[in-house]
Amino acid sequence: MPDHLLYYAYGSNLHPARLAARIPSSRFLGIALLPSYQLVFHKRGADGSAKCNALFSGDTEHQLPGALFQMLAAEKPILDEIEGLGYRVDTLSVCLAGEMLSAFAYIAEDDYIDPQLQPYHWYKELVYLGALYHAFPAHLIEQIARVESIQDDDIERHQRNEQLLAHMR
Repeated sequence: MPDHLLYYAYGSNLHPARLAARIPSSRFLGIALLPSYQLVFHKRGADGSAKCNALFSGDTEHQLPGALFQMLAAEKPILDEIEGLGYRVDTLSVCLAGEMLSAFAYIAEDDYIDPQLQPYHWYKELVYLGALYHAFPAHLIEQIARVESIQDDDIERHQRNEQLLAHMR
């Protein structure tokens, strides 16, 4: 097993501050494009709200930007535990500065997809702030901003995530 892995983040782990809090060895390498995929908020999370998914569309016009990170392979089990149930780990080909690289990403399992769900406000903002931080294309930032979100009734979880967001704003 290699010492380091490449991780393609497209959702709540986009912002380097968010990922560094979870995976200390993570190092941002650049913006990578995932061909024929698009961003959707339809994965059922453990908390019952919608989480992000990179959905294969098959459309060559779709190019999902994401943050490519290098991390210690020994820390991957930590990220696997955090990402939790409902995601499978896929190895995908992403394009970084014209070079195709293999990176792992978390893709929603079909049984965990529910298009009726909405993300919590704080979760949507994690994704939005990550997209802003990396200066993603305006159409994607606007798409994220238009996603309808809901209030998290778990006050402790809400406050914990608001503290994180305050460091990212």
